[in-house]
Amino acid sequence: MSGTPETDDIARGNHVVPVEWAEQLERERDEAREHFRDIAEYGTEEINAAVELRQKLATALLERDEARERYATEATEHMLSINRICNERDEAVEEGRRLTAILDLIKKEAQ
Repeated sequence: MSGTPETDDIARGNHVVPVEWAEQLERERDEAREHFRDIAEYGTEEINAAVELRQKLATALLERDEARERYATEATEHMLSINRICNERDEAVEEGRRLTAILDLIKKEAQ
């Protein structure tokens, strides 16, 4: 068997090109088809891998943005708490000063 069944079928009838040349062309065509199948399969795998990678990247970016938003919210809440505590401290210090002043007046009147 020559490995060129189409050319062998033609060779049994009338033909206008040498059989050896037609067989060579058929073999080259079949090799090219196989090569392109391999490329298409490889290309499909690469495309699928790229799509999967893009989906992972999109997920990672979304998670990053959500984390940034959570961080910003938490940071704002912490700053508000710190401001509240500082205000309470300042009010307590001022109340302490008033009480000290009142105590000093009471001590003066008691003398």
